[in-house]
Parts: sequence; C-alpha cells; structure tokens
Amino acid sequence: MRLDLLDFFPIWVTTLLIAGLLLVACDLAYRHARRKGDTEKSDEGHVLSAMLALLGLLVGFTFSIAVSRHELRRTLVVDEANAIGTEYLRTQMLPEPYRSRLAAMLRSYTDARLALADAGEDSVAIGRANAITDSLQRAMWATTVEVDPLVQPPALSSLIAGGMNAVIDVAATRRAALEARLPTIAFGSLVLFATVAAAMLGFVSGSGHRRSRAGAIVLLLLLGLALGLILDMDRPRRGTIKVSQQPLIDLQRSMRGR
Repeated sequence: MRLDLLDFFPIWVTTLLIAGLLLVACDLAYRHARRKGDTEKSDEGHVLSAMLALLGLLVGFTFSIAVSRHELRRTLVVDEANAIGTEYLRTQMLPEPYRSRLAAMLRSYTDARLALADAGEDSVAIGRANAITDSLQRAMWATTVEVDPLVQPPALSSLIAGGMNAVIDVAATRRAALEARLPTIAFGSLVLFATVAAAMLGFVSGSGHRRSRAGAIVLLLLLGLALGLILDMDRPRRGTIKVSQQPLIDLQRSMRGR
C-alpha cells in the first residue's frame, strides 16, 4: 500500500483543509475588491460563470470516476464470493482425500479474504492476509493439478481447473481495483482550479453592489464537501465509505454450515 501527499492526514482533516483553503482564497479576494472599491464589470461576471461551469464539469467527471471505481470494487466482491462458492460446490464431486483438503483450503481462503478487507490501513495485517492468500492459492492449485488425473469424467476436471483459475484471477483483479486511485497531481490540479475559482468568486462578490459573501461561503463549503467525498471514495482503505463484504460473509457461513 503506497502513500502519497493525500495520505498524510485523515480524510476528514484533508477535507477541512481544502474547505479552509477555498474560504481563505475567497476572503482575500473579497477584501482586495473592497479595498479597490471597483464595481463589478460584466466581463468579470461572465468569466466567473464560465469558471464555475468548468469547475462543476470537472468535479462531476471526477466524482463519476470515483463512483464507478467504488461500484467496481463492490461488484468484484460479489464475483469473488460466487467464484469461491462455485468452486467449493465442485470440489464436493472429487474423490477423497482431495475433496476434504480443497474444501478446507477454500474455507481458510475465504477467511483470509475477509481478513484482508478488515485490515483497513494496518500494513502488517494487510501483508499477513496477502501472504496467506498467496500461499493458499499455490496450495490449492497444486492440489488441483495433483487430483486432475483422478477426476472422471474429464469434463469435470476442466470445470475444477477453470473454477480454481477464476478464484485466483478475481483475487488479482480485486487487488488491482483496491490500488487504483486518482493521480495525486490530478486531484491537486482540481483543488488548485477550485481555489482560483474561489478567489474569482470572492473578487466578484466584493465588487458587486450588495457586496455579500454569504452565498459564496455556502457554495465553497459544499464544494469542499464534494471534493472530500471524492477523496473518501477514492481511498477504500482509509475512507468512511466502505464496500460491503456481506457476500463473502454469507459464503463463509454457508461453507461452515451456519
């Protein structure tokens, strides 16, 4: 699990820092406009409208990416539970002692996958769960190869091997999905764009006839919340928005007869 600049603080702290940055930029530009005493020009209002529209587009596009990745991780949990459950049922058609050995390893494998999800940011627990997963994958595949000549009919052998391959493949896909993040430079550029837009909003608010910034403050707080929400979904181990592991939990209970 790699760390970057966005991992130095808890996500809620980063969200508050972003919101604070936007409010400070708006306030400084507002005070500058008040000191100048200029009235708002039409071109400034047009520029602000264009900047806010572009900012909304960028935030919406980035939010869509974060949501789609969250949905992908949720779908992969279901896929993994289905793959393990299907292979567990197929192993019941194997001769002993391979049937019991593979069934026991699949139960332990499900435990390891749930332990990985429960590890959170604990690098030691993550490393331990990944090591158990890799070890069990090698053991299960070796057992599948060993039992292959004994399986009748041959079509069943192909199903067993293909199912075990699916179990291993979906684990690799889940690992890649957990590591997929928005590039820090991309999110930083979005925050920079939002800061410039906040400053422009403050300047126009200070230059207007009413010289009110209450609406600008509310808008920037909502913008900061939206950026924090994007960051939360983009950090599945650190964020408060978690992918439910219920499919694997249900599978664990069914394999243990509970």
